[in-house]
Amino acid sequence: GETYRASDPSVVYRQIEWAVEYGVDAFSIEWTTPRGVGCCGSMEDTLDDVFLKSPNIHKVRWAIFYDFVLRLMQTEDLDVDVEPNINFDQPDVYNTFVSDFVHFAKKYFGHPQYLTIDGRPVIYIWATNSYVGDLAGAMQEARERVSELGFDVFIVGDEVCVGCFDRQHASLFDGSSTFTMLIPGIDGHALDDVGEAAVEVDAAFQWWRKQIAGLQVAGRKDLVNFQPAWAPQYDERNFIFDHPLYVPAQSKDQAVEMAMVARKHAEPVGSSGLKLIWLNTWNNWAETTTVEPTANLGPKYPAGNYQFDMLEVVRDVFGGET
Repeated sequence: GETYRASDPSVVYRQIEWAVEYGVDAFSIEWTTPRGVGCCGSMEDTLDDVFLKSPNIHKVRWAIFYDFVLRLMQTEDLDVDVEPNINFDQPDVYNTFVSDFVHFAKKYFGHPQYLTIDGRPVIYIWATNSYVGDLAGAMQEARERVSELGFDVFIVGDEVCVGCFDRQHASLFDGSSTFTMLIPGIDGHALDDVGEAAVEVDAAFQWWRKQIAGLQVAGRKDLVNFQPAWAPQYDERNFIFDHPLYVPAQSKDQAVEMAMVARKHAEPVGSSGLKLIWLNTWNNWAETTTVEPTANLGPKYPAGNYQFDMLEVVRDVFGGET
């Protein structure tokens, strides 16, 4: 019921305990810039100094959520243009991407709690379906540079769209996913609530899985794995005032319905046969996509004080197979 700081060790400790109790196996930690780089402070500070030093870090795994868009926007000495797309034909875009992978490998991939699939460190890259230019070259070089450091990285791309499939583009990633239910090709403004969104996302996942069926990862014999995402709701009215998107959960049942869509479409990956589902998000309060519990300060729905409902959905829907 109070404002908190993500860099507060007691907050991080409590969040890890909640995650473990309700079946969240790993945190994907948003990464924007290396320490000491950028206009707006680096999230590495909290990752290094608080999260990875939490006394209960041994209970949970974690992975890098690579926000390459903010990386470029917040690094002042880069000569790049991110509009209308991130173009890998720009030298600073290409080189920054490759150097960041080297940074991740040297600093993080060997951490004992880092999330791996068959020993391969997992990294999620946001907004990849908007990347253009020589992305293939950058991906290949990044993989090679990381391999030289002893790691075979498993790269998940935010690739899912409807009606805009690019086979070569999708094959660059070991896994396909999406961030929230706001998938290119779905008109979010036409959705009244999460119940309607679940129907549209179900169809979108079916369409995407049909496109990637039998598709091999570039340079490998492995097939591109589908790793659906689940978001309980979405609300951007706090920071966008002209025609904002608002897709609330009207009930816990609607949140369950959306979670069941993700569970339905998740595919086994790696020798364990487990499925990986991305939960977006733990605590992005600005967009109300949170599953972290709220205080009991009023009506639960819509988009309100749902308390422990969303964590209960995680516990009850996603069991031992994920």
